Amino acid sequence: LPFALSYSIGFLLIAVFDPLAFVIPRWAALLFRISLGSCVGIGFSAIVYLGLLMLGFATPVAILSIEITCAGILATLWAFRRRTREGSPPCSTRTRPSAGSGISLLMTGVFVCALLLAGYCLIRASVANPAGEWDATAIWNLRAKFLVDQQHWRFVASPLAGTRPEYPLLISSFAARGWKLAGAYVTIVPVLLALTFWATLHGLIVSALAMLRGTTAAMLGGLILLSTTPLLHWAAAQYADIPLACYMLATLALLFIDARSETKHPQALVWAGVCAGLAAGTKNEGDVFAALVLVAFLLSRPPRRRTGFLFAGMLPALLPTICLKVFLPAPSQLVTGQTLAGIFAKIGDPARYELIGRSLLDRLMELGSGPGHPLVLLAFLALIVSPGGCKRYRSSVWISSAAVGGMFFFYLGIYLVSPLDLPWHLQSSLDRVLLQIWPCFVLLVCCMLPEDAGFVWPFDVRKYILACHL
Repeated sequence: LPFALSYSIGFLLIAVFDPLAFVIPRWAALLFRISLGSCVGIGFSAIVYLGLLMLGFATPVAILSIEITCAGILATLWAFRRRTREGSPPCSTRTRPSAGSGISLLMTGVFVCALLLAGYCLIRASVANPAGEWDATAIWNLRAKFLVDQQHWRFVASPLAGTRPEYPLLISSFAARGWKLAGAYVTIVPVLLALTFWATLHGLIVSALAMLRGTTAAMLGGLILLSTTPLLHWAAAQYADIPLACYMLATLALLFIDARSETKHPQALVWAGVCAGLAAGTKNEGDVFAALVLVAFLLSRPPRRRTGFLFAGMLPALLPTICLKVFLPAPSQLVTGQTLAGIFAKIGDPARYELIGRSLLDRLMELGSGPGHPLVLLAFLALIVSPGGCKRYRSSVWISSAAVGGMFFFYLGIYLVSPLDLPWHLQSSLDRVLLQIWPCFVLLVCCMLPEDAGFVWPFDVRKYILACHL
């Protein structure tokens, strides 16, 4: 019930304030609405629960009353909007028909089979270890148990609890809401939450690329994520890095969809701001991402009205995180005990640069193995398409590049001045922080390539693959 209610609210919110009206292919638009609705619904329910907790009314009756009422109102609005849209002309926002429908069909079959196999492996891993890895048990789920207690929930920000009190509370709040409604600390809540974000991540990348670049590029993008080995491991670990990657990917995908649209409806920009704000509520790195997106958007010199749409979506989603940081402040362990002289000494130490560089190269090699390595698939995608691009994407490419590049250098800067043992810090977290921006990087690379109609198959390999498929 907690998950079904949140998914329904999120889907209805997206359906009522739809950024994808009459976009084709229709299956991709529907998949994007479902995936984005899952992210938004989880964020909505977490914020509602946290607000009730702060007011002292976090009871199952209050939670269900608010959410069922919201779902009913949204369902009524959606039914009304569907009636008013009947007979409206289709939007010109569409992708060209695929020139290689046989190849697209083949790639779709490969992706679906790989997705089912990976999902089966992930479910088995979750069943075998329902409590997750260390951070899930000692930080995210433990914080959620504090948030279940109406009287003592503020202990979640106590440094004595050892639960990283400086972290935002979106993921823990949703888990606490599930436990509150269930009446027990059932392990299915964090397990299903982790599975939801893993599935949503693939749904977002495939649906967004199908609308922006065609079916073949979408399936290749999905296969690139499926071939990323650490992604499967950390999804089952129930850490917050995969949820953060979902919100970051949704933000950039909505910016590209907004650029793709010729009607310039504000809904896509508003939802991009909402997802950026929810990213900030998921993990501290999300604060930096939201700031980078906002600054890059402003530097692209958009009309003031469009800036207002982005900010109007970002501010409500950011408000709970801002309130928590103001009323329950907690210092980060990355700055505690640091001195300016010590920071400059670390910046000037060449051994730290060498260690970070070697660790980065190792983690990139460990993303996969053999011909199925994600970097190999990305190179294959770049080789089989002809050079080209779309001028309308220039602003979105600039914003996405600034966000992804800025996050990458932010991570490296944190490691450079980290007060923790650097080898341990790199070993325990570098692959996870790379996963936060890896889906965004895949989306950015694929969007800089042409559509399916621009595919060039050297040595007549296309006919060979089609013959094998038939």
